[in-house]
Amino acid sequence: MKEYFSYRIFIILLPLSIICSGNNSTKQECCSQGQPGLPGTPGAPGASGAPGIPGSPGTPGTPGTPGTPGTPGTPSICGTPGMAFSSRRWKQCVWSSSNSRDDRDSGQVHVCDFTKLKSGTFLRVVYMGVTRIRGCTNCCKKWYFTFNSKECSKPAPIDGIVYQSNEINIHRSTNIEGYCGGIPAGKVQVGFNVGDCTGSGAKTGDAWTSWYQTIRIIIEEQCSLQGQPGTPGAPGSPGQPGAPGIPGTPGISGTPGIPGGMTLSSRRWKQCIFSSKTSRDDRDKGQVHACDFTKLKSGTFLRVVYMGIIRITGCTHCCKRWNFTFNSKECSNPAQIDGVIYHGINANIHRPANIEGYCGGISAGKVKVGFSVGDCTGSGVKAGDAWTSWYQTIRIIIEEVEPPVA
Repeated sequence: MKEYFSYRIFIILLPLSIICSGNNSTKQECCSQGQPGLPGTPGAPGASGAPGIPGSPGTPGTPGTPGTPGTPGTPSICGTPGMAFSSRRWKQCVWSSSNSRDDRDSGQVHVCDFTKLKSGTFLRVVYMGVTRIRGCTNCCKKWYFTFNSKECSKPAPIDGIVYQSNEINIHRSTNIEGYCGGIPAGKVQVGFNVGDCTGSGAKTGDAWTSWYQTIRIIIEEQCSLQGQPGTPGAPGSPGQPGAPGIPGTPGISGTPGIPGGMTLSSRRWKQCIFSSKTSRDDRDKGQVHACDFTKLKSGTFLRVVYMGIIRITGCTHCCKRWNFTFNSKECSNPAQIDGVIYHGINANIHRPANIEGYCGGISAGKVKVGFSVGDCTGSGVKAGDAWTSWYQTIRIIIEEVEPPVA
């Protein structure tokens, strides 16, 4: 028993001697375990890792709902020209000198039918022929256009008169021209008539229309100035944006469209009207009428036309001159636009007059076109007693046109 006990103690103490022994001396000593040391300084960061593989693209978002379409704009009367020059709807009726002479004093002398394409357009009409009265003194006759048997009322009648104080028989070429609106589309019967000068106080005369001259009535359908674009419709509400999709492959180009054409004349023009009751003017010098026009380009020309009455009286071997001005200056590119009357006898004759021409070198913007009267400077003849307009609707027509061809 005693021997066994000693063996057991030896086994237990041996590990303790291994843990506690700290040197090679014969005397062994045991020490307690020390406190843990302070943490060391962190090491340098390691190198970055390789980039990861990109993820797959996300699914495109659903396209937003389209907005509601805007209301279509109102279409204009005339389309935009598809050509470099004006394509005009016109007609000319002609009567030969051998069968056009007519001595009636009242009623329709000539008629020319025209098919009007649209209701919102104007008709430009021109009479080129002879008018005269005879067999009377202080007498007057009137020639005028009708449309389906009615005189123009939009804006005013298109007419010309002849008045004379003396008993004379003078046949002269006459040009009566104007624009008329408010005529429905379809067939239009354009008539040229003769009648009395109602309201003038003058006696009626013996009328004669045409005399050994080819007679023409020219009709042309035109827009009221240039066709304006329709009013744009209201924009629709925008849909919700979707995620951008992958661009598609470009499509094959379509076949080019056919160039647009014109069915009506698209021209920049204006007509100023002066009524027969308020347009009579007895001045001998200065501006009689004026008509403002907005010119679109500086390189274009203005075509101007005066349609009315001019006369002189109270003198022999005398002269007066009527002329156009542009912003108070006469035309110089290429020349003045004017007309004169000279009398060798003392007579008082009122006749329709047409003074027309083209003027260039006028800047874009507002242009005041004036019609004036004055003396025949340099002619060596006396000045006369002038009268402009008399119981006839007076017109100044202005049109902006391209420069002339070479």
